[in-house]
Amino acid sequence: MRCEPAALELLLAARSWLLEELTPQLAREKRYDALLVASAMAIVARELQMDCAEEETEWRQRTARLCKLYPGIADEGERVVDFLHALSAQLARDIRAGKFDDPGVEREALRQFLRDATIDNLKKYNPKYLELEDSA
Repeated sequence: MRCEPAALELLLAARSWLLEELTPQLAREKRYDALLVASAMAIVARELQMDCAEEETEWRQRTARLCKLYPGIADEGERVVDFLHALSAQLARDIRAGKFDDPGVEREALRQFLRDATIDNLKKYNPKYLELEDSA
């Protein structure tokens, strides 16, 4: 699951509305059902919050690896996802411009970054592929 802070905020707002506005207006026999739904929403919100923490850790690790390709750029720390996207966009522009075409340390660092990023994505989105590679 991709971390979407806006989705978490939307879920919490909907839960709040359910509890504060809708539930009091329901017939007594339906209030219990509404409270069950609110409880389920709270569970999902906690899971999203945990996913967000894990996702931010992953973003920070990937940002640190990208910063190795750009020694003059330091991780800004705030809004890591925005920084990661900006740095990733810069990397894409540099690859298109041929910055890494010449052999050298930068090229090997790029290869290692792309390999690590690919493995991270496979672990997350298609772990069975890695299992197949290990058994081959």
